[in-house]
Amino acid sequence: MNEINENNLELETIDEDSLLNFLSGVGNHEAKLVVATILTSQPERSFTSRDLFDEVKKRQGETPTWIQHDQVAFKYCQNSLEPIGMVVKDTAVSKYGPLPAYRATDFGVEVGLPLSGALLDWSLANPDFSLQKIFGITPSTSRVRAPMVRYFIYKQLLKVFPAQLSYREVADKLETIGPSKKVLDRHLRDLYDSEIIQLSSRSRDFNPEFCIVNPGYRHSSIPYDEAKPETQIIYKGLDDLVATGRSKFNLEELLEICYEVDNDIDLAAIRKKLTQSAFRGAHGGMPSIEWQIPKEPRTQVGLREEYLLPIKSLLEVMSTVAAGQETGFYRRRAIEIINSPNLTSGLMAKAKANSMIYIGHERGAAELEARIKNIVQQLGRASVRDLMVELEKYDEKLAHQSVSIVVGKMVKKGMLGQSMVRLDPTKRTKTRVVSLANREVD
Repeated sequence: MNEINENNLELETIDEDSLLNFLSGVGNHEAKLVVATILTSQPERSFTSRDLFDEVKKRQGETPTWIQHDQVAFKYCQNSLEPIGMVVKDTAVSKYGPLPAYRATDFGVEVGLPLSGALLDWSLANPDFSLQKIFGITPSTSRVRAPMVRYFIYKQLLKVFPAQLSYREVADKLETIGPSKKVLDRHLRDLYDSEIIQLSSRSRDFNPEFCIVNPGYRHSSIPYDEAKPETQIIYKGLDDLVATGRSKFNLEELLEICYEVDNDIDLAAIRKKLTQSAFRGAHGGMPSIEWQIPKEPRTQVGLREEYLLPIKSLLEVMSTVAAGQETGFYRRRAIEIINSPNLTSGLMAKAKANSMIYIGHERGAAELEARIKNIVQQLGRASVRDLMVELEKYDEKLAHQSVSIVVGKMVKKGMLGQSMVRLDPTKRTKTRVVSLANREVD
């Protein structure tokens, strides 16, 4: 292996864009970091797809823990390392003629190698915590990618720990990188499902108590007959509640009464109106009732305590290298790691065990499809989250993305049918559910 001259590699600082590009392209996956280190530790060498396959296998010693498809490492270069400038296309000479290859860039050696060493070292020091789980996968090439969003979420949550942030505060802090509400919601839900964060929501399972002050319609601006249908149904429901001799109820009880008054009414519209009224204050624009609700923000986000030290140390070591400190140490550490079959095979085993795409595509075909089919048959229909819960009963604790990949393949094969349904009639949100395809039922 070529020696790297440390005297020519005086790194001052790494700008945040370069750090986040590295994180999104490589830093969220131990196997990618191993491949990146192999390339950047040998900058004078060009690697063909076969070279990389052989090198990754050889670095794991006599008992490799993960022998990937022979094109995977080369695709890491195409899809992850080249777009962020760590490697560049080249040509290698062989007895069959010129072959496409990749070699490390100066940026890869100066920036990528020490960062790779830092993250690989962190992964070895934290065997129970996976970079893939913490930063998520990057299947898309969009500007705002999962590791970038999660990096900023963690930074904000670490600043206030053990306190929590409201959803609005998290969204405001991330405004500069611009994830949409849908993207932010998905990341928060995935982090919650992965048990990395705590997510408490007053909108979810929101069932506050209220007191009926006066059931009569007392709005002065709009006559009762001109009020929206859901408003009229609410007041009819209040009348019916008072007629029972009680004045204190909760939201779900009022919704049940409204449904009895008119079972064709849009309960989702009624829930939305009442929820919005509750959050506007004691009376919330409805002088007939008085809400008794807590004053905390609707949704609060906090880091789970068991992830505090691992994530804190992860962000700290990244900041250390980005500040130009200990870069020589982490370059040497990266090379030391890939020169150790024991360490490299351990990292590859960890990457394999936590690879949501590998689980979804490889294990899915072999092990999970039959179990998912059985679960769907028992439940009649199921969402991805339903399947996650049921699979966990079989000690299959899988990420949402992994289960979603398997389900998608089963739908394409015709094993399952899918549809979008409103699981809760009082809410407008629709969820993808799967059921056995017609030919599977017969």
